[in-house]
Amino acid sequence: MLSDGNPRQNVTLAVPRDVLAAAKHLAVDEDTTLSGLFAQLIAAEISRRTQKADALGRIRQRLAHGYALGTSGRSVATREELHER
Repeated sequence: MLSDGNPRQNVTLAVPRDVLAAAKHLAVDEDTTLSGLFAQLIAAEISRRTQKADALGRIRQRLAHGYALGTSGRSVATREELHER
């Protein structure tokens, strides 16, 4: 999702100092910059949410369509028959 050809926009973030320190260490470990790390994390979250929304849309379509269970809309057994012990 990261588009290296797109122009960049500067942003200002306020984060707790301990979070910033940990992010700097993570960026070093990942061989990237804070900006690069931030961009990767935001892009990953956008992708995750988009995939989730798409999946929910597919689920809703399937539920709206329904499934043929071979019963023609009639119950094949009474509640008592189903729960006999």
